[in-house]
Amino acid sequence: MVIVGGILGIQETAGDIATQIKDIGISGALTSFAMKSISFDRRAAWNARVTSLKMRVGITVECHNLPKQTALRPVRSFCVLWEVPNGYTGGGESMPCSLPGKQEHEIGRSSVVLDNPDPLFSEKFYVDYQFNVEQYYIVRIYDQDLVYSNDFLEDDYFTSTDLKEHDYIAGFVFQLGDLLGRPAQKLIAPLHLENGDAKLILSGRELGSSREFLKLRIGAEGLAISDSLWLSGTSGPFFRLERLTDHDNLTWQPIWQSEVLLAHDNTPTWAEVCLSLLEVCDGDVNAAIKITFWESHSHDNDFLGHVMTTVEELITKGSQVKRMPIYNHKKLFFGTKTKLRRAGEMHVVHGRRVHRPGLLQYLDGGCEIDLILAVDCGDYVNHDDKEEAHHFHHGAWYNNYQMAIEKVGAIMEPYCRNHYFNMWGYNARASREQKDNVFEMGKKITGKHGLLSTYDNTLRQGNQLLARQTESQLGSLVNMAMFRSIKEAETRHCYSILCILTPGKVNDLQALSEAVHRAATDAPLSIIFIGCGESGLDGIKNHFEKHKVQRSIMGVKLSRENISFASFVEAGGNTAKVVEEALKDTPGMFGAWGHSLGSFYITAADIIFFCLSCFCRTNSSDV
Repeated sequence: MVIVGGILGIQETAGDIATQIKDIGISGALTSFAMKSISFDRRAAWNARVTSLKMRVGITVECHNLPKQTALRPVRSFCVLWEVPNGYTGGGESMPCSLPGKQEHEIGRSSVVLDNPDPLFSEKFYVDYQFNVEQYYIVRIYDQDLVYSNDFLEDDYFTSTDLKEHDYIAGFVFQLGDLLGRPAQKLIAPLHLENGDAKLILSGRELGSSREFLKLRIGAEGLAISDSLWLSGTSGPFFRLERLTDHDNLTWQPIWQSEVLLAHDNTPTWAEVCLSLLEVCDGDVNAAIKITFWESHSHDNDFLGHVMTTVEELITKGSQVKRMPIYNHKKLFFGTKTKLRRAGEMHVVHGRRVHRPGLLQYLDGGCEIDLILAVDCGDYVNHDDKEEAHHFHHGAWYNNYQMAIEKVGAIMEPYCRNHYFNMWGYNARASREQKDNVFEMGKKITGKHGLLSTYDNTLRQGNQLLARQTESQLGSLVNMAMFRSIKEAETRHCYSILCILTPGKVNDLQALSEAVHRAATDAPLSIIFIGCGESGLDGIKNHFEKHKVQRSIMGVKLSRENISFASFVEAGGNTAKVVEEALKDTPGMFGAWGHSLGSFYITAADIIFFCLSCFCRTNSSDV
């Protein structure tokens, strides 16, 4: 039996067992410890989870062998970066147009580099990186033509200028994931000019502030919580963390909401939360933030009070265990004015600033992402040659499976260094020799187009080669993906993602649950469910919500969450929204796995041996 715990957690566990060994023996101690009742509110938010993963990246632009625009002078170049719509086709072999379109959003402009065919532009362009979205950008290189334009300042910087006044040299369209998924996070691309030797070099680097997090746990006293709430068991207090919006600095925007606690008294203490400082305060620990307290009801939420503070103050209070007053607005007896009144106290159990390795650090270090796409081929899936069939093939439009395959492949392609994908079919057999219900659709599949063609060739109408099962079973699929991810990680530095395309029907929920939680502890694997049917994923989601907090027999909480859900039903058929929701938490799962590598992985026999050694040392010290 394998369990996971931090250094302190394992020492406390071993100490408890060692103490009991001295009193009642090994067998009695293990039995007593395993039977301890562990209370945890199942409505709680995910404990010890990186709840926000905003990553900011600085992009540097460099050019080599830029040609002269005239024979009289060398090139005087500057570059401009735009964000372009998803799927922009102006890149690749074709030269992008010289001027931006209406849908392009300008990120920034560099200063002018004089008389240098190999300019390295000193400015960095800062963008927010999202793993689960296709982010396209275009960089254009211009030659400064009107030196005496009023828009230029003395130090060669300009605030605004009409790009029509300058000579267009070249441009290049790139996907941000393609840049950051490359070794050393550097992209070298040829500029299609007459001399044939011109090159563009793009470099991306994550800002250090992206890896800084606020680890916070708070409680409250004196809140005006209704006395009858605990009788219903459906309501209780929760808090929100809010920040000022970027566009006006006047409106408070909620960025995190805690779990709702069942209210037995008015002194609630919530679970620990870990939030990115970029998300909380944009990296400024002295910026104003607000913590608001609420009472949850089935129909509405009642406001209980708020605390105005900063991240710096929360960290300081957390180290000194001091209390902070909670205020609420009280309406005056006459008129419509209000005044602040004290509505309780907030105490910071602990608050500290921590650094955690992020997804981009692992990618920069050479880590690859291994994608496994699994398609349900069971007999209950409609395979008829009709438009309402799940796997119906039509030349003019895609079914839900095809749309999900194309979108997932497009997002994941930049992170597979060799661009090879794996595609499995499950709940069917491709040959008589096959013993389980999972088979390979193809090997070394290249890109999203390779995934689509593999799917088409395997599940085309009239294909009678598959012995389809009548019940949907996913436990064996997750187990096979777990074993494969462990094996791959032993031979190369990689993290695996199992993306399961399913109509939503599952008959082995208990086996699936056990496999998922085993993978959370043992394997570098994330499991993504995408519901492609009409029923969605409510059955699977409800099961995992009900059994979200799983512990081993020794009472040690599982190391991380490794599962997420999205369906076409909930997204209204919007493919981009489905895939973005499905992959949204993957960087957190990735980071949690890397973070857990610093923990101890031990067996029950190791604990017993450790406890015996502690027991012997205790007795020897007594002598």
